[in-house]
Amino acid sequence: MGGLGGHMAHLHEDINLTFGEIKDILATVASANIEVTEKVDGYNHFLTVLPTGEIRTFRNTGDVKRGGMTPQEYADKWKGHPAEFGFMRGFSAVSQAIEGLGSQVKSIFKNGSRYLNMEIMYYNAETDRDSNIINYGASYVVLHGFSSFDDEDLEVDKGFEQLVDALNKTEVEIDQELWQIYGPQIIPLINIANGKAHQILNQRIDQVSAEYGGDSATLSEYVADKLSIKMSEAGLSEDVIRHVVQRAIYTGDPKTYEGLSVNNIKKIDKKNAAIISSFATSTNIKKHVSHVLRPIERIISDFAIEVLRGIESFFAIDHDAAVQKMRQQVEESIVQIRQAIESGTANLGEMVDRQLEKLGGIENITASLEGIVFRYNGKNYKLTGTFAMVNQIIGRAMRLPKEEKTISESYLRRLIRESLNKNIINSNRH
Repeated sequence: MGGLGGHMAHLHEDINLTFGEIKDILATVASANIEVTEKVDGYNHFLTVLPTGEIRTFRNTGDVKRGGMTPQEYADKWKGHPAEFGFMRGFSAVSQAIEGLGSQVKSIFKNGSRYLNMEIMYYNAETDRDSNIINYGASYVVLHGFSSFDDEDLEVDKGFEQLVDALNKTEVEIDQELWQIYGPQIIPLINIANGKAHQILNQRIDQVSAEYGGDSATLSEYVADKLSIKMSEAGLSEDVIRHVVQRAIYTGDPKTYEGLSVNNIKKIDKKNAAIISSFATSTNIKKHVSHVLRPIERIISDFAIEVLRGIESFFAIDHDAAVQKMRQQVEESIVQIRQAIESGTANLGEMVDRQLEKLGGIENITASLEGIVFRYNGKNYKLTGTFAMVNQIIGRAMRLPKEEKTISESYLRRLIRESLNKNIINSNRH
């Protein structure tokens, strides 16, 4: 989600979890014994209503500190942007709906202290294209929840329920385009508990966790070990490694961190200051942690593909058409990226191969939704199946120079065939 809403974690990103907890959480998902809502593919956005009745919009905490953007400032922000139509029409739709609430709107938004988190999904009927990857075939505003910086606001969830009750299924026409407004939509899962995919998941997790003490070991212990090995191989001392690892696995408020700063760690071993920076800076440490967690990420991703296999989006007008369109986009994107690699204008081979290996084959794209969101022990998590790989491949192809997107029909057929054959080989290896 990002921005004002913060980042919603994949399970492997919560390094405070034990391997046993991950298995328990995914067992609950596998048995369809947990309420999940659909994670949608759109533009994330926030707004509130001031005591004066005026609407203010937000994208991040900086906007909150500045008091938000007026509708005109919001329009100016997106003028000329590729997402302008989506953002502006979605904003107009939800604004009209909120204005129709009358006097109760002030109490619902608690005089501007609650920020409505929503997703805008824009479908252009003229081009038959959605604003993002998934082809829903209609335009929506989906309400996610309220964010509040008021610790004493104990009824924030109740306020959101009140808003959803008032706006759910609302229809608004903007420039002769119909927009529909919905609250979070519960998605029914298929029970695959104790099936092949579930058994393989547990076996693979057990193989990894055995080295660290089994189910009681945490992901942070796994990260600490893997990072220590990498830094030792780079020639760093045990003292330096200990401090860098402490930075890597700290998950509290940065303001409360009591360990050494990067500069102070470099003073321990000045001749290796550059190597220390390559591990210890905020940006680099995130990259290293992400890298060592890839095996865990892959295990969960493979299972998520099976959890979401064939699941239909509540919002997709035509499930089969949405799936087929994603498959087609991925195939075309693979060709465009391969062509750019062959021409020497892009060095994307490793990224594409890794995403294709995780995808396991175009036929694994079977769900018309981005993923699912659920709450476990007071925390929100997401599972996204093939969408993460689809989004990476298509998104990267879209950022290629325009001249690299012109391809011949014969080149298209050859590259698709080669890419699919490579996927089949990789899939058989696993």
